[in-house]
Amino acid sequence: MASCLFLERPGRWRAVTIAVLLLLLALSHVPLLTRGLVGEGGDLTALAAGLSQSVVIALWTVGVSLVVGLPGGVATALYRYPLRAVLLPLSLLPSLIPPFLLSIGWTYLSPTMRGAAPCVVVFASTVAPLVLLASYAATRALPRSLVDAARLGGGEGALLRSALGHAAPTAMLVAAFAGILTLSDPGPGQVFGVRTAAAELLISFAAQYDLELAAWQCVRLSTVVLTACAPLVWLGAPRLSAALSARTHGDAPPRYAAGWFWVSAAPLATIVLVALGAPLAGLVAPLATPLWAPRAAQPHPELVALWVFGEVMGSAADTVIYAAGAAAVSVALALIWTFAVGRDRRLLALSTTALLPLLALPSATAALGLTRLITLSPAWADDVLRGRFAVCLALGLRLAPVATLLVLRGYGATARSWTLAAALHGVPLSRYLLRVVLPSLLPTVLPAGLLVALLASVDVSTVLLLHPPGHPSLPLAIFTVMANAPAYLVASLCLAYVGLASAVLVGLWSLIARS
Repeated sequence: MASCLFLERPGRWRAVTIAVLLLLLALSHVPLLTRGLVGEGGDLTALAAGLSQSVVIALWTVGVSLVVGLPGGVATALYRYPLRAVLLPLSLLPSLIPPFLLSIGWTYLSPTMRGAAPCVVVFASTVAPLVLLASYAATRALPRSLVDAARLGGGEGALLRSALGHAAPTAMLVAAFAGILTLSDPGPGQVFGVRTAAAELLISFAAQYDLELAAWQCVRLSTVVLTACAPLVWLGAPRLSAALSARTHGDAPPRYAAGWFWVSAAPLATIVLVALGAPLAGLVAPLATPLWAPRAAQPHPELVALWVFGEVMGSAADTVIYAAGAAAVSVALALIWTFAVGRDRRLLALSTTALLPLLALPSATAALGLTRLITLSPAWADDVLRGRFAVCLALGLRLAPVATLLVLRGYGATARSWTLAAALHGVPLSRYLLRVVLPSLLPTVLPAGLLVALLASVDVSTVLLLHPPGHPSLPLAIFTVMANAPAYLVASLCLAYVGLASAVLVGLWSLIARS
């Protein structure tokens, strides 16, 4: 009978387990990067131009997101104001919508929008909510005594300056990391006609079928991403590992009544109106055909509803399978990684240092690399590696760092005394895991699984490369028909996806509120 102290004792198995998991997560990136390094290369002129454009867009995205998200998160954490409970979840919804879908809404709202500026608006619409959430969490983690002391000693001005200074490093790290992730997203560039690095990569493997050129482009793009990510990992990994291992201390700071309602609510209202309201208005516009338009140009609501229902139902099952499979794979790996790390601070620091670069690598690199591995696999593995499970595996490995960081935070909030008390009373390890550890991690595991499921459903590149014929996800179905189908049909599909994402956000928000 295994003792519960197995979870607390140091051992060589911990480092070996983490090394195996790290190799597993990095395995899908290796084939394509290796091929790009040893290949003969190709013409990278277009990639260089697209990469410079992508870097400029990412820098502007980081700046705009900080200006909006940092004060919004701090003010929301410290003050009460009308509609706060509604504006906060609505402001997080754009982060759960594919950027290309927001881009479609903007193009329908203003068909003349082209260039880098709309790309900045769309990317900032998805990054600013993350910055706001990080600033909110950092401010709510302040001890109540410090908040009261700052307010009594210097008034509201001193409290705001101190809270902004405390949340600024976390917000800047999140904004910079999210800005790096925008380098690998081809959606807005495709819609607004901007030659970004991710768009060039998508053209290479999806239109030209030139895997050799795509491999070289992945190597160059990954080099830029890892180079930009290195200082963030150097500065942010210690802070992140300290936050993951921190125990809760005292009560959260109180929320005071806001003296200036518009100043406190303006950042959230800006995100809701610009990042969510404007694209949704653009998606509704094709459905509202003017009365003076010819009857033949007016869409029939019944036919549109039937077509949308057929498209949604035709891809809903596959979308759910891909999302649920990715969540299951990532959560399983996250639990194994968490138990291997335990309470070892060195292993925790190593984990955060390794997981952040893996998350920053382009999703196309992992998908193309896994495609290469599947091509070289034997025929008896076709049922496993050439079906929907391959998509679930690729998405789960890609998003496992997200689930692992969240589960590590949940395990860091547990007490060592629980394990010692269970060992003292002779509780078996299996019973302790099932009755104590897993139920205590459930408030973290469920939101982590839902978040991974949402992020997996947004990913288009991985599903585009690996999905079996006739089994696309709903975002991929929208992505493939957005250039050929009538505007009102594409808009209807986009609105259906927004409605589904909103329903999942409500469930995720309720789980977070209960935990």
